[in-house]
Amino acid sequence: MNAIVEELGSAVTKCSSNQEVVDNSDWVFVGVLPAQTSAALRDLTFKKEHIVVSLVSSASHEELIESCKVVPQENIIRKFNI
Repeated sequence: MNAIVEELGSAVTKCSSNQEVVDNSDWVFVGVLPAQTSAALRDLTFKKEHIVVSLVSSASHEELIESCKVVPQENIIRKFNI
């Protein structure tokens, strides 16, 4: 990570926790193993303005809505179909 920060300078912000990443983001991309989804999202605090994009193949829309309670349903995108 330090090499990336050195190379890209102010274009990159180094965060010390996932919550700090969420706090400094408008869009949050969730890319974890399916079994890790609930645990990864459980302790994060979202704002209603966030847009959450899940790349987890088996995470249901309902599970994401429950984990990101304050985020409007229309701001939760389940996955990209490529």
